[in-house]
This record gives sequence, structure tokens and C-alpha cells, in this order.
Amino acid sequence: MTEMTALALLVGVFVAVALVLVGFLSLVPVTAEKARGLWPVMISEIVIVAVALGFVVPGGVVTATGVALLAGRCGFEAASVVLAPGGDRPTVALGLGGTAAAAAILATVAGVSGVAAGLLLSAIATAAAVRLVPPPRPADAVVLFAFPLAAVTAFALVAARPGGGAVLLLAFLLVETMDSAAVLGGRLFGRHKAFPRLSPRKTVEGLVAGATAVATATAVLGFAVMGWSLGRILVVTASSAVTTVAGDLVASWLKRRAGVKDFPPIHAVQGGVLDIADAWIVTAPALAVVTSVV
Repeated sequence: MTEMTALALLVGVFVAVALVLVGFLSLVPVTAEKARGLWPVMISEIVIVAVALGFVVPGGVVTATGVALLAGRCGFEAASVVLAPGGDRPTVALGLGGTAAAAAILATVAGVSGVAAGLLLSAIATAAAVRLVPPPRPADAVVLFAFPLAAVTAFALVAARPGGGAVLLLAFLLVETMDSAAVLGGRLFGRHKAFPRLSPRKTVEGLVAGATAVATATAVLGFAVMGWSLGRILVVTASSAVTTVAGDLVASWLKRRAGVKDFPPIHAVQGGVLDIADAWIVTAPALAVVTSVV
């Protein structure tokens, strides 16, 4: 069994375990009310997992196309929120979405040199965007360049490298494990706000539950599937937990800064693509770096 196949199966197992757990908690009187409120999220999660597996597992042109579409949508959504409202913002946001997709394609076909070209293109496009949507705010160009344009360009490079699909699936599995456990732990036990100004729904208890779940998942994966040393397992656990929270907080900060709840939605339950992939596009490149040096 290949690494990719094993990870794809584990993603499916993750979904099945989550469904069983929420189903069980929905039947327990103490947790039933709160757990039943998670079912729309769980159904949404199944759709997200199916889409992710559908464009990562095949590899080749399918994966490259999926990554380019993901990058383009993320660039569009971020620009729609970050740039000042009114004027030419919709058109400029579409342009930045196209820039993000082009940068991802360059990274896919030309490797590191393509990443450099994509980052240069993104820098020029974001600088132009803030001039086209008054009032000019240079900080917006920096924000958009760093997240999501640079992040999705790095994500595309990971996807195009040998074994990159496995890294994307591993990052996806760890991110979803962290997010799902944090949501469940926060709903059931959350009392103390972790980031009250940036992300009021996140609780200390939820983050502890998420980190514990990531540690468990990484240990099982590391020993049973990947053949990792204990040191690598510890580093992957720490880096994945940190980058998952960091990606989510950056996205939350952008929305708070703009005074909106979600990025332009494509899904009634979980908002836009960037609401779903914010942590993934940060964690996957970080995981690729960590596993190459540790």
C-alpha cells in the first residue's frame, strides 16, 4: 500500500470515527443538545473531505487544476474582504484571484523558479490593487501578498513535488483533526476564551482538545504508517498545531479587520473556501519543510 493510499484511507477513517463520536454524544442526555448542533458541520465536513480527496489523490493534471482553482478562489475571497469597499473592488478581486491561480500554475510547472516568478507577479498585482481601490492602503498589499497569495503559491509547489500529494493529505488530516476536536471540545467543555478579540469562538479547552487529538493522530501515523522517529513525531505535532491555529487566526484577523463574519461564501454552513482552507494552505508548506529537515 502506498503512502498516499494509506493516508487517503486514514482520512476516511477519521470521518467515520468523527461521525460515530458525534452520533454517540447525540444520544447521551448530558451532551445531546450540543452534539446535535454539530450535525450540519459534520455533513459539511464530509463534502469537504470528498472534494479534497478528489483533487489530491489522482495527482497530475487533476491535482494541478484543483490547486489552481483553490488558489484563485482564495485570492479572490481575501481581496474581496481586505480591499476597501466600493469602486472597482469586485473587478480587482477577480484580478487578484487570477493572479493567485497564475502563481500556482507557475509553481506547478516550473518549481522553485516558478515560485519566484509567481511571488514577483503577486507582489506587482497586490501593489497595483491597492492603488486601484481607493483610499490607497499599502498595508493591504502586504497583507494580501503574505496571506493568501504567497501561501497558496508555496502550497502549489508542495503539490507538484514528488510525494507532495501525500504531504497535502497528511496536512489535511492533521488540520481537520485539530479543527474538529477543537470544535467538539469547545462546544462541550469550553469556558475560557483563548483569543477573545481575534476569534471569540475559540476556547482554551477546545485548543487543548485539538492539540491532544493532533498529538494522538501524529503518533499513530508516525509509528504505524510513516515509520517516523519520536523526535520527528514531536516536531510534526508541534508545528502542525501551531500552523493550524496561526492560519485560522490570520484569516479571523482579516475578517475582523473588515468587519465581516465570513469570506464570500460558497457554502451555507462554513462560508468561503478560505474559511475552510485557511489553515491547510499554511500547514502543508510548513509540514513539507519540517519533514525535509527533521
